[in-house]
Amino acid sequence: MGIFVSSEEMESRLEHPNNVVHHIMHDGKGRTKGASNIEPESRVAIGSVAKSIGPTAAAEMFNVSISQASNYSKGKTIHGSGNPELKEGVERKTDDIHTKARDLVLDTLGLIDVGEIAGESVRSKVSIAKDLAGVIEKTTPKTEGSGNVQINIYAPKQDSLDKYETKVIEGEVIK
Repeated sequence: MGIFVSSEEMESRLEHPNNVVHHIMHDGKGRTKGASNIEPESRVAIGSVAKSIGPTAAAEMFNVSISQASNYSKGKTIHGSGNPELKEGVERKTDDIHTKARDLVLDTLGLIDVGEIAGESVRSKVSIAKDLAGVIEKTTPKTEGSGNVQINIYAPKQDSLDKYETKVIEGEVIK
């Protein structure tokens, strides 16, 4: 025994707001038939931003999935296939971002007065150096096959002379 419904009843069920098919067809999510793909220039922009600040932030900025942003940053399409034009465009755009960031860091360093930093605590000086090193690290382009170089900067503990006991010794100088 089967269930038979009239054409009107079938149409009514299909158009009901709680029908899953109705949601798929009418909620505005996803690409509709005939919608275009993301333009190559936009892929480059998404990929370069994802490479600079991370795929999660780029995905949120451009309203794409995190996997799309991550793939674009690696020069790949959504299906994971390599796209040389995309990879080259992302590298070129990332180099532009690096150049601008480096110029801003250098300009900012020029504004810092050494006298202002001299009065800071040792912990504060180390924090400033660490922050500047982080900016340089994040904006330096990574090249394949390059050796990893690590620079450690240690700030010596500085005490004033008043902290030490001093004695004055008088006498003649021996040559």
